[in-house]
Amino acid sequence: MACALHTLNYQLTLAWVDHGQRKTAADEGRLVERLSKTLDIPFISLLAQPTGHSESALRDARYEVL
Repeated sequence: MACALHTLNYQLTLAWVDHGQRKTAADEGRLVERLSKTLDIPFISLLAQPTGHSESALRDARYEVL
């Protein structure tokens, strides 16, 4: 898919969002960053600040930073 989008002149960026909910989040972010380097896709790490722990609060915070 990345190759097809590149052919169509699209530029991909891999975004990873830390919701501040899990202790393992930093490790996961580094894993995603390594994957982006392997795929030669720009990477951006974002920090969300959810107002609660519900799925909808996490989603709203994620959408806000994206």
